[in-house]
Amino acid sequence: MFEGLRKPVDLIVIVVTLLTYGCPVQAIVHAFSLDERTVADWRDRAGAHCQNVHQAIVEQGQLDLMHVQADEIRVKGCKMMAWMGLAMMVSTRLWLGGVVQLSRDRSLADRLMFQVRRSAQAMLPLLVLTDGWSAYPNSIRRAFREKIKQNSGVGRACLQVWPQWHIGTVIKRTQNKRVVQITRKMTHGVIAQAEKLLLLSHGGSVPPHGFHRALEWNVPGTVGQLDA
Repeated sequence: MFEGLRKPVDLIVIVVTLLTYGCPVQAIVHAFSLDERTVADWRDRAGAHCQNVHQAIVEQGQLDLMHVQADEIRVKGCKMMAWMGLAMMVSTRLWLGGVVQLSRDRSLADRLMFQVRRSAQAMLPLLVLTDGWSAYPNSIRRAFREKIKQNSGVGRACLQVWPQWHIGTVIKRTQNKRVVQITRKMTHGVIAQAEKLLLLSHGGSVPPHGFHRALEWNVPGTVGQLDA
């Protein structure tokens, strides 16, 4: 991150922190008498460094996730509209992955779920809660599969989904920007086992729309700097 940079480390940390919380590049340039290209370079360095740290620490297949919530939100950037998909481990409030795309299609859900898969221990019980977007169930099936040999000896292995995975769907109906109705249903799995995972992860103490509200609070400050 700091290799080859001549400016003081404290200044770089301050600039990257301001960028993370959505401060415009032009304001930083005028406040600290920096070149706009310098600020952009620090932003890109910080983004690449954070991605490497996340892959080295989180995406190592060591987490017993139990309960994951995934959601996406449409954000407005500079001369662009984009979709941000994020997934969170409910028991620890750890952000497992994030994806930014110009379109909201199958690849967005696939990329997000494969990030979650790289963080999870294989074959453990897992509950994934999503909104009503129809792309999620099939993306989860594609991500949470393992190669298993049906017969001993010579032969090819086939992909099989995890035996203890569950998909819950929470659909919100809003009126005047207020949630007036919440519909919950099981898309896949057993309700009793899903409720057990919900209790173990302390997910029942959080409103079902709390994850989306977290996105709405955290995203607006950073949509102008999607790289960071």
